[in-house]
Amino acid sequence: MKGAEKIGYHALVIGTGTSTQSPLLGLNRDSESLRTTLNAIRAALPNAKHVAIADRSLAGVETAGMLGECLNGCAGWLSSKLENLKVRITLVAVGSGILPVLRPAIANESEGFLAWIGVTVTQGARVVTISPPGAGTERDLMTHATVTLEDGKTLEVVLLVPAICVAPNICFIHESPFTASDSVETTVSTLRVDKVGARVYAMVI
Repeated sequence: MKGAEKIGYHALVIGTGTSTQSPLLGLNRDSESLRTTLNAIRAALPNAKHVAIADRSLAGVETAGMLGECLNGCAGWLSSKLENLKVRITLVAVGSGILPVLRPAIANESEGFLAWIGVTVTQGARVVTISPPGAGTERDLMTHATVTLEDGKTLEVVLLVPAICVAPNICFIHESPFTASDSVETTVSTLRVDKVGARVYAMVI
């Protein structure tokens, strides 16, 4: 490899970290890149008619809540649901409800708060396809997208926030055995990368 440098070691720990699909949910590059992304979102949101967030975990619920309060405000104290929406916001939940790691009572209360700020939760239908495929990522952040759900319904959105999963940062690793999900292959009980050599460990967090 051109310009390669060899460094001796007793033990090597590969701590790659991960990157989010949506640049809104993590510091994937530097702070200036994040500021540029946020400024682009702020400029586009006033004209957005439909925003979709694909995730039912904390990241997705929190994002939906912030966008709902910012764009729609909230219903009156005597109302349980915001009726006059400025922006349609849809939270796509794969399972039977949001926040699956919490008690059902807390999840149900959270869903009520989302309705209060104009967020609609679509349950039980995972995202099957996104067109164009890169919509919502840094490359196509503000691209209008068509989201097709498992039940056949489609969502036409101005902004898509794919908060479903993260990807391990492995581009700097020249040679290593990878799993089907592009993580460094390790022995689960020891975190060793046994196929590479002795005292090589990998932690993707």
